[in-house]
Amino acid sequence: MDGLGRTLGVGAVLLALLPIPFAALDILPTYLMHARFLIFFAPVACFLEVAYLFYVRDILARSLYRHLLEPEPDPYYRPRLGDMVGTKVRSVIVVVLPLALMGLSLYCLMQYTARFERSAELAEQVMFDRLPPSARRPFVFPGRRVADSSAKVPGAARPGPDSAEAPAPQVAPELINQPALRQYVLAQAGIEDIPFFGELTAWFVGIFFSAIGAVLLMMLKEHAKETMGISEEALILGAGPEPPPGDRMTS
Repeated sequence: MDGLGRTLGVGAVLLALLPIPFAALDILPTYLMHARFLIFFAPVACFLEVAYLFYVRDILARSLYRHLLEPEPDPYYRPRLGDMVGTKVRSVIVVVLPLALMGLSLYCLMQYTARFERSAELAEQVMFDRLPPSARRPFVFPGRRVADSSAKVPGAARPGPDSAEAPAPQVAPELINQPALRQYVLAQAGIEDIPFFGELTAWFVGIFFSAIGAVLLMMLKEHAKETMGISEEALILGAGPEPPPGDRMTS
């Protein structure tokens, strides 16, 4: 394998491992339990993408440089409209597809952050309501009064201290220490406590899946050009691969 091929292989592996630091180091906001899942699942999905693109690299190379591999046409032959349109469409796809994949990666990032914020808000509400009154104290601002819901109802009887049916005190949202509650929820939420778990996973993987696809398509294009012996001059002029030195002398 030549130097460019080795560089391509090492770069592909590093790209496939890219989701790990983003999940482990909390570069993107994640639940702790979800991050453990993503550290395994996201690189596996990216490795499968890398392996598949390498598997079809010969098809990609022929598709990208098909117009250079075809024999020289007869100067008196008028190309068909379908062939001309196909060549133009192929050229547009080569230019637009990496940009489209990078745009898709950015879209997945925006969708993930928005959906994560909504998921965390729902998880905070559910997990806070599930806590007993004694466990809610760290999440309430000190020195603030916690209102009892039974005191708001005229004529409501206060339950005794030994009553098993005593309702949990209701805390006004503005009295809750939101940063502390958010940190608790992100650290303690289980898989079943995470709203939109599957959707968050899909958006997170999509961020890297799309970006890796864009980078690999560009890298494989350069690799195919080097492997097929197509120079920059031939690529710009639309000429085919350069013949070997022995063939040049023979001709």
